[in-house]
Amino acid sequence: MATDAIHAGDTTPGFDDPASQEPFGSHLERIEALPTLGPRVRTALRIRRGIDGCVDALLTLANRLRDGRMGGSERIRATPMHAEDSVAACVAGLQSLRAQLEASLCLGHHLDNELRLARRMLQRMREDLRRAEMRCKQASHAALHDPLTGLPNRTSFEERSRRALALHGPRALAFSVAYIDLDGFKAINDVHGHAIGDRLLKVIGRRLMHAVRAEDSITRHGGDEFACLLLDIQSEAHVTSIAHKLFDAISAPCMLGTLTLHVRASVGVALYPKDGATVEALLQSADIAMFWAKKHRLGHAFFSHVPTDRLSKPTASG
Repeated sequence: MATDAIHAGDTTPGFDDPASQEPFGSHLERIEALPTLGPRVRTALRIRRGIDGCVDALLTLANRLRDGRMGGSERIRATPMHAEDSVAACVAGLQSLRAQLEASLCLGHHLDNELRLARRMLQRMREDLRRAEMRCKQASHAALHDPLTGLPNRTSFEERSRRALALHGPRALAFSVAYIDLDGFKAINDVHGHAIGDRLLKVIGRRLMHAVRAEDSITRHGGDEFACLLLDIQSEAHVTSIAHKLFDAISAPCMLGTLTLHVRASVGVALYPKDGATVEALLQSADIAMFWAKKHRLGHAFFSHVPTDRLSKPTASG
């Protein structure tokens, strides 16, 4: 009987026993003491405090009924036994609700912690992914660019040239390859050292980048040699004007501190498709034309203008 629970309130769990009212007490106290709580947890704590207030009020009412201290206008018309049974049922229901709420509160707090942890892990994963993407871009850039001048390298040139070959239709404008060598660069390295030579190569690289059109590609092939992929060429005269710009960009005096350095360019030009149907063939034709221009100090030369009995590549140094 519920009345038995009231009269034996000191020993029966579930009514007056503090331990039965605080099954999660110590854990909830730690939760309430946290500086940051989710809105769901704060709402649950407010409801819990409201239930505690209702339980306290009902327990006070039950004790007053048990002690016979209700009278006058406060007297309940039902029998004391029935009143105590009703109060006991209310208290039991509220305590059951309180226990469920506390269990949900602890679970909610645990889920909030798990969610915060998942968010931190997701943020770390995003940062790791961003760093990995950056490293991948850096590795890709390093694989396709010359570390000294920052220009695209030979691998990049071959990729772009093959792409140009693959996209070249029967009605497309021709394209050409210009191979460039610096005359007198070896002497500068021998006299002033490789550090000065490297600085000169950086300056030449920047000049060449500004000398070509946006659709063209200038690359460093190693040492003092560069190559240029010229797209949408309309005629030999068109290529000649670009070759003059390349020659002038390289031949202009270069000021490095107190030094004034001079180098000349020898430019060999091969046209697709008459001077070669593959990237390798075009490079070989442009290289032969470059050595012809170097030997005769022409500035530039077309492969088609080299005498057929002089098409082998001679041994020469810059």
